[in-house]
Amino acid sequence: CDLMGKGEDAKLIKFLAAENIPATIFVCGEWVDKNSAVLKKLAANPIFEIANQGVLRKAGSVNGKSAGTVVGAGNVEELFTEIEQNARKIESLTGVLPQYYHSGSGYYDEVAVRIVNALGYEALGSFIRFPQETGIDKKQVLEALMNPASGAIAIFGGVSLQASFVEGVIEAVRKLRSKGYKFVKVSDYPLE
Repeated sequence: CDLMGKGEDAKLIKFLAAENIPATIFVCGEWVDKNSAVLKKLAANPIFEIANQGVLRKAGSVNGKSAGTVVGAGNVEELFTEIEQNARKIESLTGVLPQYYHSGSGYYDEVAVRIVNALGYEALGSFIRFPQETGIDKKQVLEALMNPASGAIAIFGGVSLQASFVEGVIEAVRKLRSKGYKFVKVSDYPLE
């Protein structure tokens, strides 16, 4: 949820914009509260689409189950609030209700997926995993990104948005584009 701040995350967004590379940007409530002007600017750029990462980035559970260090919602009402409150906050600032939801850590139990769908959103996970420790080097990023499966989704955020990680992403994107790979927003790709 640190995306689009003043550090390496801003460098990544500037690169994507300068290179006209579409992206779906997931934002959490805390970030939205602190960066409403930036959110409006991002939402106005047609290469970006804004998506929901929940109010507090909780794991998608209804019984408090954590996913790694990410705490899960404790019950149905808490998960509902986690999703819907942030979606409506995004809508109030951008004029568009986000279609996609990515829970903290990308974890969902079966009930959580049904809740997300009942609210009219699509639950997304990430298909490219990165080490969660600090000190991720450029080589690890390149190894993870250079042979993606068709339709692969990579979620960048938190510890991954350090200088070596962002440098690796930028290099990988340039290499993948030169090999003919196409980057799209989630809404541009049919989900099945």
